[in-house]
Amino acid sequence: MDTSRNRTLETLAKNKTPQYLRDIIQTMYTGCLYLLIDGDKTSEEVAPNKGLKQGCPLSPLLYSLYTNDIDRFLTVQRGAATALDSVQVPHCDYADDIALTSNTTECLQFQLNKFHNYTRLKGLKLNTDKTKVMAFFNKDTSAIPTFTYDGTPAPRTCHSFQMPWIHFHS
Repeated sequence: MDTSRNRTLETLAKNKTPQYLRDIIQTMYTGCLYLLIDGDKTSEEVAPNKGLKQGCPLSPLLYSLYTNDIDRFLTVQRGAATALDSVQVPHCDYADDIALTSNTTECLQFQLNKFHNYTRLKGLKLNTDKTKVMAFFNKDTSAIPTFTYDGTPAPRTCHSFQMPWIHFHS
């Protein structure tokens, strides 16, 4: 997902991040120029104005701080049930990867709609090419409905999915 740098700094200010830290972060992103290299081809210099730096150790933390209010948008009661009766999990996050979880297709579509509202509010853009739906305990993938994101069929059904800390298999 892409995030606006100005909105990230505004969120840091709202979260009472000290000004000197916000100044350091802003300096890290001011005046940066990049070359894009693809094999033997090199682009002209590019001055990106959105998103967080790829490979920077600070980027996952900045993204997490920017999206730490996601729980206010996703409904815990529609999250996936756990072994504890009183605990449901609506999502799992790692850096800029988010896995929405639910026990029913209706609740998952509801969570996708809420997530779409959240991304619009935050100025984020979901990469639907990297979006997947995985159904556990269901060998017949034809029985899995097509989910939509912003009115468009988005995710692809898969039998396994890798997140940085865990590999899911159906």
